[in-house]
Amino acid sequence: MDNWYVVYEDGEMKVYRREIEDVDGIVLDPLRATHTVKGITARELANTFFHPDTRMEWENTLEAVEQLESLDDVTTVYRHLHKRVWPSQQRETIFCSNICVLTDVPKIENSIGGTYFVMNFSVDHPKAKIDPKLVRVKVNISLACQTYIGEL
Repeated sequence: MDNWYVVYEDGEMKVYRREIEDVDGIVLDPLRATHTVKGITARELANTFFHPDTRMEWENTLEAVEQLESLDDVTTVYRHLHKRVWPSQQRETIFCSNICVLTDVPKIENSIGGTYFVMNFSVDHPKAKIDPKLVRVKVNISLACQTYIGEL
């Protein structure tokens, strides 16, 4: 992983960061994480990440989740209101989330089934009016999961 450096490590989980500049000169600091979750399939993990009814169980930075629109069975537009962290202004994200499974992608050794993906990306939505008390954060998040049998 060129130009990525570890910023956090906890057991098998590693969080990486790098600094890049976009075309407008704005400095970005994307994060990338890798982890092995034992005792759960790729499908179960992707569904837990995707569905709002389970999101509040694992995402402790959220104050509220609102489904703005369901585009189809696998694509939804959400509004997340994030807990305020003093002294910063409270944040919200408006994003489209899609879950899918691909069967023709490279796999790790001993993997079974398809590779599950959840893609989240910021969008504008007519139900999400701008609130001057909040900072609207832009996101581009993806989760890729594979189920494997045995040790890595």
